[in-house]
Amino acid sequence: MILGNTYSLQYEFYGPTYINEGLLNEGITDGLLKDGIQFLVAGAAEYGLGAITLPVAGSGLAVGPTVETLVDSMFAAEEIKSAIETISSLQSTFGEYQNIIQDAIDAYDMDNLEGYYDSLVTVVQTGFKDLVPEDMADKFEEKIKKFKETLEGIINKLMGPIKSGLKLVIPDATLSLAVAKFVQELLQNLAENAFSAFASGISNFTMFKDFLADPSSAIDFFKDVFRQLESLLGEAADKIEDASWTKSMLAFGPGGALIVKKLGPSGMRKISELLASSAPTVIEIIDKVLNVVIPMMITCLALFQIVMKQDYVTEMDEEELEDTLEDSSTLAAGNFSRKNQNMISEKSLRHEIRRRIIVQSRYTQ
Repeated sequence: MILGNTYSLQYEFYGPTYINEGLLNEGITDGLLKDGIQFLVAGAAEYGLGAITLPVAGSGLAVGPTVETLVDSMFAAEEIKSAIETISSLQSTFGEYQNIIQDAIDAYDMDNLEGYYDSLVTVVQTGFKDLVPEDMADKFEEKIKKFKETLEGIINKLMGPIKSGLKLVIPDATLSLAVAKFVQELLQNLAENAFSAFASGISNFTMFKDFLADPSSAIDFFKDVFRQLESLLGEAADKIEDASWTKSMLAFGPGGALIVKKLGPSGMRKISELLASSAPTVIEIIDKVLNVVIPMMITCLALFQIVMKQDYVTEMDEEELEDTLEDSSTLAAGNFSRKNQNMISEKSLRHEIRRRIIVQSRYTQ
């Protein structure tokens, strides 16, 4: 849960609802439920029922597809919950990098990704200064390599929960698929600029970005739509119960009449109850996806990029680096003689020098 700028991986899901079992016990299939809800939503105004309206956060979305996605989420809730629960064990994989990763998590700031990245550079610099004391300076490169491998392991374990969670938090099937593809490519390819690619690409998905910046707006959105659906079904049940079947059939039309007849007032009330009982689980999962799973992904991408681009190294201006390249003592210390200097690329040489500078400088500060 986010508390200020911090969040914890530790959480529990309360009261899971086995909606499929509840429906089958009432003789209601998921297809019948979806058809019934879609029919009522599409013709609410015509049939004298309260129309479904989307909260401001859902502006631009079509009501029908949004409601369908929300209803689908009820049936997928148990599967998604199971996938997300797997991240509760992630902390055990942090190992000796626990403090670095936790400090990075505590600094999370979706509102200022550039500033967040800069703060994580400092976190890594400070963390490795504590992790690799002066008498272990020769272990620095080894620790960095293991840190990279740890991040790769965490990201790999996040793929499943993220893929499942994105289906739920974005109430539009087309947009959800687009975001899922964008995120999946980032996680699978893990380019050295993965975080920058995310920070740039997220701007193409306004709703997703807004939900991440303010998870409470997503919670309010879904609560509101759930509430409206419950109310709609209750109204429909009362309407059918109070009118003769002939009048209902005329009011709802021949196609809808078959659905309404099959469900009946008791069926609609049961669906309304199931919506009410399922909503807390769905809402809780959405909360965990936006407040825990995605922030963890963003944090790991940032840390991974810092390692890959060696941004933990104190920046040298170009003139100073050129001077260092010509320093024979530095070259000797790096086992690079002028004789074999031509056998390596300048990029590799710069890489080695920068690595040695950070090792040496952190113990002379």
